[in-house]
Amino acid sequence: MQQPTEKLGFIARQKAKVAGHMDQALAQVLEPGEKVEARAYAVTMPSNWWYLLTYFVMLLAKYWFVAVTDRRVIFIKVSKTGTSRSEFAWADPRPGMGAGELKKSLGWTKLDIFKPDGGRMTLSFDRNWRDEAAAIQEALRRSGGPLTA
Repeated sequence: MQQPTEKLGFIARQKAKVAGHMDQALAQVLEPGEKVEARAYAVTMPSNWWYLLTYFVMLLAKYWFVAVTDRRVIFIKVSKTGTSRSEFAWADPRPGMGAGELKKSLGWTKLDIFKPDGGRMTLSFDRNWRDEAAAIQEALRRSGGPLTA
C-alpha cells in the first residue's frame, strides 16, 4: 500500500506527481480493456557527454511517458515546461517489439527499444525511474521481439 504523499520524501513526492500526470495522459489513449504492464518517464537526447561541453543540449532533449500494455507500446510526448502538459505521439503494436540490455550509469539508465521494422529508439531514464525502466525491459522481452539491433 502506498504511503500518503505528505509522508514521502521530496524525490518520492515528485515521482508520485509525475506518475499521476502519466496515469491521466494514459487514461485518454487506452483502448477498452487494455491493461498497462509497465510505464515510466523517459528522455531521448544526444549523448550525455555533450553535457560536459554545454547545457544547451537540454534544448534538444525530448520527454516521454512510455507505457507497455498487453497490446501496444504507447509514447506520449511531454512538454519541456512540465509533465502536466502532454499529447499522444504514437503507439506501436506490441508483438515483435524488443528491448536491449539496461545500461546503468551514475545518473542515467539507458534502454534500447527495437521495433519490428528494424527501427531503434534509445530511452534514457533518470536513476529514480530505474526500477520502472527494468519493468519496461522485462515486458518488452516477453513480447518475443529482437534483443539486439
